[in-house]
Order: sequence, then C-alpha cells, then structure tokens
Amino acid sequence: MRTCYDPEIPINIVDLGLVYECEVQHNDDNTRSVSVKMTLTAPGCGMGDILVQDVSEKIEMIPTVA
Repeated sequence: MRTCYDPEIPINIVDLGLVYECEVQHNDDNTRSVSVKMTLTAPGCGMGDILVQDVSEKIEMIPTVA
C-alpha cells in the first residue's frame, strides 16, 4: 500500500496515516483474504473511489490473495 498515493498529495497513503488496519486471513484452500480499514484525506473526497480501487488492485496482485 506504500505504492498507493493520494492523487492530490505526493505522499503514500500509509505514511499519510490513512490506513488504520490491515488483516490477512489464511483460508482452508491455501489462499489468503485481506481486509483493510482506511479513511480518505477529506470527507466527500472526489478521488476516494479511485484510491480504493488502486489499493484493491495492488493487494490482488499479491500471489495467493483471493
């Protein structure tokens, strides 16, 4: 997630403190599920959907993540 940047600020979302929690759960079929709790830089942030999509795409690139 350190490679995900808020489009309006050149700092990654982890260093900005936007990620509150990241849990990895091991599944019976040898895959993993990832749950992330995060916030946006401002209420009603117009780039929120793009930021969430970027995080999802980066996590899904990890081998064995379902």
